[in-house]
Amino acid sequence: NNGDELTQNLIALYAYMVRRLLHANVNNDASAIEEVETLLRNIADGWKEVAGTPQLMQDAV
Repeated sequence: NNGDELTQNLIALYAYMVRRLLHANVNNDASAIEEVETLLRNIADGWKEVAGTPQLMQDAV
């Protein structure tokens, strides 16, 4: 099911971002924070696009 795959991919991506933020905190690494910021912006843009397309949302359910 595509919904299950999307869910698993998002869980993995969010876990990756948490690890990168922990790395940034421990190592004072601003580039890791910038990486996570870029990923979050891409995710937000994707959700905005999906929200504007009712058929895509219906297909995901």
